[in-house]
Amino acid sequence: MRCAELCVSYPRAGGRGRSRKSAQPLAVNRVNFTLGARSIAGLVGESGAGKSTLAKALAGLIEPQSGCVYLDGRTLGFPRDRELLRMIQVVFQDPGSSLNPALSQRRVLGELLRFHGLAAPELIERRCRELVGLVHLPERVLEQRPRELSGGERQRMAIARALAVEPRVLVADEAVSSLDVSVQAAILGLFAELRDRLGLAILLISHDLAVVAAICEEVLVMRGGAIVESGAVSHVFSRPVHGYTRALLAGAPRLAGRPGPGPKPTEEGC
Repeated sequence: MRCAELCVSYPRAGGRGRSRKSAQPLAVNRVNFTLGARSIAGLVGESGAGKSTLAKALAGLIEPQSGCVYLDGRTLGFPRDRELLRMIQVVFQDPGSSLNPALSQRRVLGELLRFHGLAAPELIERRCRELVGLVHLPERVLEQRPRELSGGERQRMAIARALAVEPRVLVADEAVSSLDVSVQAAILGLFAELRDRLGLAILLISHDLAVVAAICEEVLVMRGGAIVESGAVSHVFSRPVHGYTRALLAGAPRLAGRPGPGPKPTEEGC
């Protein structure tokens, strides 16, 4: 996936029409980056930096003011047709609010598969079982509603739902920040496993630099809607160039005082 000169603005109160867009502040300001196939990159920055806005623009959920997103040689414009919307999926921070509380997980997955024509009617049940297996959940969760699942199970189901439409890119927007540390580690391991198993590219948005250091190869540092520094995690975290990056690192308790992000997890943890 490649993001080229992407700009996103939100209308001011009282603003009207497209002619006033140029006067609106940019929530995402000329962002450029490339996310390689089978790679995991981290996107970090303080609240209000524009990270979630960028995630929504990449997935086609909001319209950019200018710029383009490219994937596999195709331009992903706005609005996107059903096929192009499938290509980039977002896993949000709170699965409790993104999962339908009234539906069983079997119905959620089954309706997605039917709507997108991704499984013949007689194969939908088998595909539902495959999807929960991909995220290491027992088949019993297919009968359950979100309130009957733990926080970690809900997040795994949110991931399974994203995988149901066979995306090329996953954007995980603070997807582990509300989970216990042990569950966080398991979900991060799952992301890396899915990258290897399905060939996914993953953009991991996180305020926790230790999370990014543990799993990501590349990091993008965002401030005021713009990418102010980027590069290999080991290089950026050990030799930051931008003052904002240095301030983020200084304020991260688990990274402060270290020359770098520390050792990578073992292959089993990746």
